[in-house]
Amino acid sequence: MDTQSNNFKHYFVSTKHDASEFFKFKFELDGKNFEFTSCSDVFSKNNIDEGSLVLIKTILKHQELYSGKILDMSCGYGAIGVILSAFLDATFDMCDINTLALELCKINAQNNNAKTDKIFVSDMWQNVDATYDAVVSNPPIKVGKKVLLDFLRGIKDHLNDHGSVTIVIKKNLGADSTKKYLKDIFGNCEILCRDRGYYILKSTKE
Repeated sequence: MDTQSNNFKHYFVSTKHDASEFFKFKFELDGKNFEFTSCSDVFSKNNIDEGSLVLIKTILKHQELYSGKILDMSCGYGAIGVILSAFLDATFDMCDINTLALELCKINAQNNNAKTDKIFVSDMWQNVDATYDAVVSNPPIKVGKKVLLDFLRGIKDHLNDHGSVTIVIKKNLGADSTKKYLKDIFGNCEILCRDRGYYILKSTKE
């Protein structure tokens, strides 16, 4: 693993932790209360990161566009899928490469009564064998362009007709080029929101 990957090892390295090392934090949104179990060596361990919050709030502003079967790709400990499932008329699959994050995700889905079906390990699209009405993600941009491109190229094959992908990305980490990639792949890409440097991009399989 190179130096860049070492800086973001929580995306890849499933460090072993005993349950005694887990801790909890609370979160509230629009009158709904959530409690998340977390631990060290996962992304944004102490609170829900700003990018995911912008993504969640933007989707909820357009929630009439999100229903059916949704995949939370690179789900981490489950914040996006768990919170959205409390508001949307949808069932979630959730996947990540990091088995520690997925262990926490399963706990958080159960403890928050999330509407989930499968929570499973996948190195990007490797183990994704279903198609979805929507894919949502806060993708691991900082691990490099190749990972992002592999993610973007694989989306279309895993969407139902008229399905959509919605992602969050910071402007200074390639929002403009990512919008271009999505437009090249889908023929369309809209900016649903700009907030504090975060862009919410949405493309639809037409």
